Amino acid sequence: MTTAQRSAQSRGRRLAAQLSPKSVATLYVLIGLIIAFSLWKPSTFPEYATLVGILQDGAIGGLIALGLVVPLAAGVFDLSVGYMLGFGAIFAAWLVGNTSWPEWLVIAVSIAACAVVGLINGLLVVKARISSFIATLAMGSILQAGIQYLTGGQILTKGVDRIGGFASVNIHQITLAPMVLIVLAVLLWVLMQHTVVGRHLYATGLGGDAAVLAGVRTRQLQFGALIVSAAVAGLAGVLVVSNVGAASPDTGPSYMIPAFAAAFLGATQFKPGFFNPGGTVLAILMLQTLTSGLALAGVSTWVPSLCTGVILIAALAVGQLRGNQLSRLIRLRRVKSDSAQPQTGAEPALREPIGAEALSMTAPATTEVQDVRVGAHSPSNAEPEERTR
Repeated sequence: MTTAQRSAQSRGRRLAAQLSPKSVATLYVLIGLIIAFSLWKPSTFPEYATLVGILQDGAIGGLIALGLVVPLAAGVFDLSVGYMLGFGAIFAAWLVGNTSWPEWLVIAVSIAACAVVGLINGLLVVKARISSFIATLAMGSILQAGIQYLTGGQILTKGVDRIGGFASVNIHQITLAPMVLIVLAVLLWVLMQHTVVGRHLYATGLGGDAAVLAGVRTRQLQFGALIVSAAVAGLAGVLVVSNVGAASPDTGPSYMIPAFAAAFLGATQFKPGFFNPGGTVLAILMLQTLTSGLALAGVSTWVPSLCTGVILIAALAVGQLRGNQLSRLIRLRRVKSDSAQPQTGAEPALREPIGAEALSMTAPATTEVQDVRVGAHSPSNAEPEERTR
C-alpha cells in the first residue's frame, strides 16, 4: 500500500469518526425533525420562508449561546446573559430616544456598556472570589433594576427607527443577525481550536490547579471570558431592538434557558465534552427547528419550553455519563502504567498534569485530556492561587 493510499484511508476513518452518531447525533436528529415536520405539515414547513424564519428566530439565541461557550470553556457560569441582552436593547433604545448621537455611536456605546458590566462580573468572580453562580445571578437582578429605571415599565419606541437600518441589511431575505452568528462562530472556532488562547481556555476549565502549575493565567482568562460573554449579549440586544423597532422591559430572560441548552447540547457534539462553537450552532439549529415545527403544527405554547428543558437535562446527563466513564478509563490506564513500571526502588517518574496535557494539544480531539470532560468537571469559579514567583 502506497503512502497516498494510507493517507486516504486515514482521512476516510477520521471523516467516518466525525460523522458518527456518537459525535454528531444532533445532526441526525435535525435531519429527522426536518423529514418529520415536512411529512406532518407538507404545505407549510418545507418552504424557503420557514428556513428564513428558523435562521432569524434562532440567531439571537445562537449569539447568546456562543457568548456562553467562552466562559463555560474557562470553567465559569454567566447567568446574567439574558438580562444583559435586555439591558443592551433598552440602553440602545434609551440612547436613541434621548440623545442625537449617530447610529454607530449608539451601537458602540451600548455594547461597551454591557462589556463594562461583564468586567464587573469578572471582578466579582475572579478578584472577590464570589461564586460565578451567585455573582452573575445577582448582577442579573441589578440589570433588571436598571431596565425598570430606564423604561419605567414601558415599552420604548421613541427614535428606535434610527437604528432600524442596522438590521435591515439582508441577502435573500436573511438579515444581519444570522450573518453575525456565522461570523462569530467562525471567529470562536479559530480562537478555541487553533490558538494558544483557546488551548489555555480549555486547560483552565479542565483543571485549574494543573493549568496554574503549567503557567496558564487562569484568572485573567476567566476575567476576559466574562467580558466577552457580556459584549456578545449586548450585541444581541442591539440586534433585537433593531429588528423589532421597540424595546420591551421584558426582553432578555427568555433567551437564557435555550442558550444554555444549546451550549451544553453543543458540548456533546463534534468534540464531546468540550464546549465548542460548531456543536453550539448545530444545537441551536436543532432546537429552533423543533420550536418552529411545533409552532407550525399548532401545538400548545408550553410544549416547546417543555422540550427545551428535557433536552437540557438530557444533554447534562449524557455529559455526566461520558465524564464518569472516561474518568474511570483514565484511572485504569494510570493503574496499568504504574504496575508496568519496573520495581527498582526508585520513585516513579512524575506524570504530566492534566492541565499541562491540554496545553500541548494541537486541537482538543487529539489528546487524552478529553478524559476529563464536561460531565466530570462542571464549570465553577474555583480558582487556585497562582504560585509565588
